[in-house]
Amino acid sequence: MATEHLSLDGRWSLAGFDGYGMFLDQHELPAVLPNLCWLSATVPGSVYTDLLRAGWLAELYTGCNTLAAQWVEQQYWFYRRRFEAPPPRTGQRCDLVLDGLDLDAVVYLNGRPVATHHNAFRPIRVTLDPYLQPGENELIVRLSSGLLEHLDQRGGDYHLELTAAATRRAFLRKPHFACRWDWAPRLMNVGIGGGVWLELCDELRLGDVRLGTYVAADHSAATLSVRAVVENLATHPREVMLSVRLAGTDVRGATVAELPPGTQDFVCELPIAAPRLWWPRGYGAAELYDVEVTLIADSQTHATRHLRTGLRSVELAQPPAEDGGRLLHLRVNGEPIFCKGANWVPADLLPARVTALDYRALVGLAVECHCNLLRIWGGGVYADPELLAACDEAGILVWHDLMFACSTFPGDDPAFVQEVVAEVRHQVRRLSSHPSLAVWCGNNEVDVGVTDGWLHGHRGGQPCHTLFHKTLAQVVAEEDPSRPWWPSSPSSPDGAHPNAPHIGDQHPWDVALGAPKGDYWHYRHDASRFPNEGGMLGPSTPPTIESILPSEERFLGSRTWNHHDNSQNTWKGEPLLDHLLRVNLCPAPRRLPFEDYLRYAALLHGEALETAIDNWRRRKFDTSAAIFWMFNDTWPMVTSWTPIDYYRRRKPAFWYVKRAFAPLRAICTCRAERWCVIVVNDTRVPQRLTLRTGLFALAGGRRHEIEQTVNCPANGAVVAFEQPLREWDVLGITTHGAFATWRTEDGTIGQQRLFRARFAELAWTPAEVTVSRHGAALTLTAERFSWAVCLDPTGETPLADNYMDLLPGIPCTVPWPAGMAIPRPTVANPPAAVLTP
Repeated sequence: MATEHLSLDGRWSLAGFDGYGMFLDQHELPAVLPNLCWLSATVPGSVYTDLLRAGWLAELYTGCNTLAAQWVEQQYWFYRRRFEAPPPRTGQRCDLVLDGLDLDAVVYLNGRPVATHHNAFRPIRVTLDPYLQPGENELIVRLSSGLLEHLDQRGGDYHLELTAAATRRAFLRKPHFACRWDWAPRLMNVGIGGGVWLELCDELRLGDVRLGTYVAADHSAATLSVRAVVENLATHPREVMLSVRLAGTDVRGATVAELPPGTQDFVCELPIAAPRLWWPRGYGAAELYDVEVTLIADSQTHATRHLRTGLRSVELAQPPAEDGGRLLHLRVNGEPIFCKGANWVPADLLPARVTALDYRALVGLAVECHCNLLRIWGGGVYADPELLAACDEAGILVWHDLMFACSTFPGDDPAFVQEVVAEVRHQVRRLSSHPSLAVWCGNNEVDVGVTDGWLHGHRGGQPCHTLFHKTLAQVVAEEDPSRPWWPSSPSSPDGAHPNAPHIGDQHPWDVALGAPKGDYWHYRHDASRFPNEGGMLGPSTPPTIESILPSEERFLGSRTWNHHDNSQNTWKGEPLLDHLLRVNLCPAPRRLPFEDYLRYAALLHGEALETAIDNWRRRKFDTSAAIFWMFNDTWPMVTSWTPIDYYRRRKPAFWYVKRAFAPLRAICTCRAERWCVIVVNDTRVPQRLTLRTGLFALAGGRRHEIEQTVNCPANGAVVAFEQPLREWDVLGITTHGAFATWRTEDGTIGQQRLFRARFAELAWTPAEVTVSRHGAALTLTAERFSWAVCLDPTGETPLADNYMDLLPGIPCTVPWPAGMAIPRPTVANPPAAVLTP
């Protein structure tokens, strides 16, 4: 008979207890338990959501309510569920599986402790047969946040930063961002975040199934490798067949072997002729296959598993560079991919609240702004399969950190190492079928933190080196040899500094958090090989800020503003947004009205991201990525690093990123004593375009205008235009800018501009925009340069473009549904009062 699954998800009971009279070294249930106040609870879920539903907590994201909810992490919590024991069958085993226990757990059945667990990142499996009783059984799970069980640990042993020492997060296998980050408040979750079920296993059980794919260099053939864990529960050997087929094709295969009692890996490899390959977005179709894996013995089907995957090869190549360093290329099916994207963090403070629809909506926004890669950052949660499924279908690559971030860890503790090895083995097996998952990375910023000294605790950094460079690297190599491993991000081979610009990947944070602090022009010269972080802060959309701040607190530095602000904004000296505004636009930013401060800071956020992306793209493939920090918010913020806010409203930066990530782009830049235009093509098809370049006056008119035909090779870049700077100097760099516009043979259009003087130094003139409707499109024109023309300040409307510049006398056409009212666009050209010291 096949294995049966009986779900215990749904309605549970929940009670909190402060632990009085209960001793840490005792796992017996406290006598007071029946007299506690029991509430209705939902599994999967979180204690916080249950308390919200019961009215014990106020809405967490309103005001400063997360501060008022921190008592939850100081309690013990008991989940209770009663269920009927399944009728026993001879030779059958009943296992209980609990997933997502956050964090320190004791599991009781009928009042007896049957298991303990201390890892939110892997499930626990308990054989219940010795403990089940006929009829009704009572299951209780005792949980705590992780803080209480580790009070006797030296928090500074592995990290001297105060919040890390206070929460002991180096010891906790739970999402680290919950212990406080610059973009998230401290809210240490407690709950059962995954499912709970009974497995009724007969003589055979099909465990984890891993898929690996290999593609021939000429793409003529591929191999699908299927590795399955099979457990023989009988006391004698069994002849077992593992059968695999690709649905909708005649491709199938099988492996037959005699399985002794216990657990064994089965491997079945399927050769596939003329495969339909999975490609990242922009490089081809994201073709997917449905895979059916069946476990058969004695002509009887014992288990069937349905998976979806894509056929593709992936590697990290490091060819030598002309400057003596080494390049870093992510290659898919042998083709180098210029990786365009951002860092992914948990989409909610309580990850169990995020639904499949939420994941698809967020991936849809990544597609909308032309991303082809998301980096899952190592201080959050391992990817939900629904997130990876959405990425599979959209052609979005995933760089996946293991869940270790910004700390050293107890790699010198054998019990800790054993636990994280089990965790990583489980997660790699769980996610291996997804073709979007391209790279496994050991951690976030551990190597660079140890090297630079800001992560040294009392134990130093060496325990981590073995953990990430050897132990976990070997686990991933054993479980998923079809994907590359990268030990840390950033990391450099050959003994170089982990954040060296000429080799490996980089986190170029100096522009935002170092001495430049908001002077984003420094991005114009960044020579990182594979930038994997780096960005700029910017305000959220007006509706989101209004929803966060009570009317009486809508000013900088109010109590609620500070609670929802990014702490990096005020971490070192002058607030980052103040400096961003002062250096680039407004000598006295704090004199601006509140709404103007937010508006201009949001535009400069977009200008900064566009500047960084354009610089990295023009260097293709000396630089082979433009991955900024970060894509999404985890709760409502007044300022954050993201182009979309928590409510998925598009910030002004979204539109800057969307234009900068377009598959075909002409980029104006300066080098030596010339300004030039570099055309970049991120498709596998050569592009022919009509390019117009020249200089424009802010007050109106264009000079030195040239039109030419440009052929750009597939997946390449070409210098299409150069002109000496002296002609621009004669006209004046404060009164003139450079521009490029382009049109392809299929009608794709675009534009870009460059200034050599800061916005604060430009000779701004007022501008008026004329709007006319032509069928399902709007045409916008202006006689003078118009900066960041806004059609929708809310960020809620999925427009084709927004916050775009209008070049003097050059019309801009935007698709606009015929039934939608004609907008009243606003222009950001600053008045003299903004520019006055």
